[in-house]
Amino acid sequence: MSSHTETPGSGVSFARRYPIDLLVCTGLVICCWYVVTTLPAGSRLRMIVSLPLLTVLPGYALGAVLFPATARPVGETGTGRGRARGITTAERLGLALGLSIVVVALTMLGLGIRPGPFTTVPTATAIATITGVSAIVGMWRRFRIPVSQRFALRPHYWMGQLLDSGDSRYVTASALVLVAAVALAGGALTYAIVTPVAGGSYTEIALYGEDENGSTEIGAVPEAVEPDSSIPITIELSNEHRQAQEYTVVVQEQTVTTGEPTNRTEISRLQYDVGAGERERRTTTLVPGVGLDETVRVVALLYETEDGTVPATPTMENADDYVYFHTHVTDDPDGDDTIVVG
Repeated sequence: MSSHTETPGSGVSFARRYPIDLLVCTGLVICCWYVVTTLPAGSRLRMIVSLPLLTVLPGYALGAVLFPATARPVGETGTGRGRARGITTAERLGLALGLSIVVVALTMLGLGIRPGPFTTVPTATAIATITGVSAIVGMWRRFRIPVSQRFALRPHYWMGQLLDSGDSRYVTASALVLVAAVALAGGALTYAIVTPVAGGSYTEIALYGEDENGSTEIGAVPEAVEPDSSIPITIELSNEHRQAQEYTVVVQEQTVTTGEPTNRTEISRLQYDVGAGERERRTTTLVPGVGLDETVRVVALLYETEDGTVPATPTMENADDYVYFHTHVTDDPDGDDTIVVG
């Protein structure tokens, strides 16, 4: 019964001399990065191309750094303690999945990116850079060991084992099935991560004001102001939809007496065009138009629009979302019973 064996010293192939697999890995990373960073977020091609960038390529390049040599059978002379040097191809591909998950998770953590799509431009750029650098270091590591001991992908060797009638055929087939199962599971997991839930798309609206130091801070709006004082406010929108979205925010000043506004005055309209998974801010200024010792409600009404069209009478009832605050016009906004007369 014939048996195909692969021994490190049984000849030096072109694949062993040159790290073709790492060159291909680098080329694929560049292509994936280009597609992910140029196509719109809702593109199905972008989602498909992001899968190898997230699940295989980073871990494969990092594995080349950690294990530049081919596997030696346990007990082979010259290994020092009878242990295998390097890892098998099946182990290498399985390790690529695990290391890729670690690289992606640490990259997200290091960039401080909030939960959301993994295929944003900063994430893709960081992962592609890490993969490219790892591939280069992996090449350097391989060139530092003898040619006969370098790892090389050799599909023709695997096919020879699969066509063999011996036991090695079943061992190779089992390894390939294991790799395919791991890759399928990793691809399914990544697909679930990078694909937003259909019912989970939404828009967030946040209100910012200025603190005592003049810095923008969420919710830092004055509860009381002097007459004719201007109030700067910033409205931030976060687009958690799968595609870019246009918005209109109507800023109103409302006089409220018995729970319902008796007067509405539009202060400004802010237009937004926010990419998927991104956020954008606009700033406006208002001067309360009520008299002394009166309270005004300032409302920011959010409308998801494509052409800037909003209802003829914007209200909190017909808005897609809104935020508001109350402020009181007084000669003593600090509440210290000290009134400055100009």
